[in-house]
Amino acid sequence: MFVRSSIYSYDTIVHQISPNLIIIIFSILLLLRIRQQKIRIGKSLRWRKHWKMTVQLLFISILYLVFALPIAFFNFLHLCGVEESLIFNVMEYLLFFNYLAMLFCPFSCALSLPQLRNQVRKCVRFDTTRRTIAPTLRTIPQALENETAV
Repeated sequence: MFVRSSIYSYDTIVHQISPNLIIIIFSILLLLRIRQQKIRIGKSLRWRKHWKMTVQLLFISILYLVFALPIAFFNFLHLCGVEESLIFNVMEYLLFFNYLAMLFCPFSCALSLPQLRNQVRKCVRFDTTRRTIAPTLRTIPQALENETAV
């Protein structure tokens, strides 16, 4: 009964579909503005700080879209009148995977920190230098040779 009501339609359109569209539009506008600023300003010292912030923002936006856009799409299909039996199985998994977006968000922030990135590389880095075992020539000092001969 709640599915066909106007409250469900309003909730789906305003709280699920429009945020995803806003994220897509403003992410594209942000990329265009960055490109324009880079051409206008060139490479400066401040550019690196802005670039890190932009990459972090875009990563969080893409992360949100990957998990929230399919749910909004299937809710929109349900609003259009597609049978519940076709959508129900997929929605179970999508609603479960929606919680993964919150778990991946700290990783997007951590990837932008260069100190943490270097520490992780040191911990995860595989030893690239090969250690070889080779015979060594040992010389016995003169004083020790005389003692062993006696």
